[in-house]
Amino acid sequence: MSLCSNCSKPLFTTRIPDDSSLILEKLRWESGPASIPNLEEIKALESRRQSLRVYMDQAQSLLSPCRKVPDEILQRIFDDCCGMNHFGPATIHSAITDLPALALSGVCLRWRRNGLSTPSIWSRISLACQWMANGEEDKGFLSTLNIFLNRAQQYPLTITVDSDEDPGLTLLCNHTHRWCSFSYRLESHSFHKLILDPARSLGSRDFPLLEELNMVDMNEQDLNLLAHTAPKLKKLSATISGAELFQAEIPLFTQLSHLEVYELFAHELQTLMDSNHHLVSLTIQETLTVDGSLNDDLCHTPCRTIETLTLLHEPEAWKDCSVLLYLTLPSLKVIHLEWNDLHEAGGRPRHTPE
Repeated sequence: MSLCSNCSKPLFTTRIPDDSSLILEKLRWESGPASIPNLEEIKALESRRQSLRVYMDQAQSLLSPCRKVPDEILQRIFDDCCGMNHFGPATIHSAITDLPALALSGVCLRWRRNGLSTPSIWSRISLACQWMANGEEDKGFLSTLNIFLNRAQQYPLTITVDSDEDPGLTLLCNHTHRWCSFSYRLESHSFHKLILDPARSLGSRDFPLLEELNMVDMNEQDLNLLAHTAPKLKKLSATISGAELFQAEIPLFTQLSHLEVYELFAHELQTLMDSNHHLVSLTIQETLTVDGSLNDDLCHTPCRTIETLTLLHEPEAWKDCSVLLYLTLPSLKVIHLEWNDLHEAGGRPRHTPE
């Protein structure tokens, strides 16, 4: 082999390594494994691959844009989207629509944490149940209702009751100090009979947070009770019964800002308007009941504070008894005309024309 004259090193260098072990290892790489893998090892590998694919699909939600929304905004979205939580026969069929607060808090850990941190979504309760034959079902229902009341913490409650034998009514009556809005559209009980029923043990008979009340039938005892126990009551919707109520000024009406009243005589409307000096909006049937025996003379009643008037329309009502003939509204800005739901349900005003 010829050598370099300068460095005395061989002029030719082979590119094939002299170590035969390296050559054999490279040949094994190119020809594949020297032995066939065990079938159980292949199955274990396939199972591992499948579990990794499932995990990747589940982990995709971690990249969801919703996760970038701050908790405060997410709680606001929950509050805006959650309506009433309905406790009734349909609850077992669709928890998402009937109990939205419970459905939202069951989506994931973060939604549950934010749901439990938003007491307002648990405070809207609608009851439409009857006593159940199975005592265990009653216990389960009351337990769920109690969970809602506890998760609402001290947030003011919005309550709607559509049954006079609701098993949860007694439980709710123990939280009257938290009521902000209460609706009971059945004629079986007046307000004081419903609340002061001796069968219900009350922690308090005051309504310090009550701002809105919707009842079918209210009498003098109801109004006197509210006048002394509901200092924040501003909106009342009711059918007021008892002619003796309109012989003198009614204390409760002096604090109301919004009034929805049904089945009034003309002289009752005049007395009612004289008793109220802060009324901003009035909802009333389009026509009044005129009783000739009470000498309902046409007399305009000034209502200087009313800005919004909603008239409940009835196609078959007496056209010569329009409520507008009895009211003077110098501050009126808006008039709404709506269909009378009581007329639709068969409830008719006391029209006794002369």
